Amino acid sequence: MAVLILLALVSGICLLVKKPLGVGFAAYTSFYQGSMRFNTFVALATTSALLSAAGLVIAAIIAAVIIPVLNILCVLVFASEKGLFANVLPTLKALATNPLILACFAGVLLNLLGGLPATLSATLGLLGQMALPLGLLSVGAALDLRALRSSGRLLYISSAIKLLLFPLIAWGVAYGLQLSALASQVLIIFAAMPTATSAYILARQLGGDAPLMAAIITAQTLFAMLTIPLVLLFLR
Repeated sequence: MAVLILLALVSGICLLVKKPLGVGFAAYTSFYQGSMRFNTFVALATTSALLSAAGLVIAAIIAAVIIPVLNILCVLVFASEKGLFANVLPTLKALATNPLILACFAGVLLNLLGGLPATLSATLGLLGQMALPLGLLSVGAALDLRALRSSGRLLYISSAIKLLLFPLIAWGVAYGLQLSALASQVLIIFAAMPTATSAYILARQLGGDAPLMAAIITAQTLFAMLTIPLVLLFLR
């Protein structure tokens, strides 16, 4: 419930600032992804390093909720910006063929079936370890330093929402729902993460502003070097 409320509140803020921003479809979708997505790899690593094994369990539950819901929200934003809600079938097709959503449901199905055979699991595990470096390579290859300099207010506003406002709202949600101290800490850690590299893949796949998305990912990763320690200091 805390995760869903958090996502709904920040998504509502993004929708409220859409008109004042006065930008087109492609730029807004990158702004939305930059304001909403989490780098789950870093969140899990941070939780594992700072909190107990129980904290990592909570982090896994949060990730299981956040990943599919966020991907559905992002695809729906792309669909609405393209006017696909006038025709339900293209929207459903975009959701049904999104590789990130399919991967989430495939993982849940495999888990319910008892998992993969040990040999196949080890092989796919090695391939899975390539996901983060390949994502970073794709972002780096697409990064245009001129776009980073010229991204302007979209880059800074999305970074402020993601790195400052998101953890503040997460604290408010945790306090309002009276979550345990450990659950609150994990939720705030997730909220403080920069946007995910997978946002660039979705921007390329669905016609968003990929160079802007690459610039936002890069800038937020750099800004997070300053903001995450501040959030962790607050958690103490």
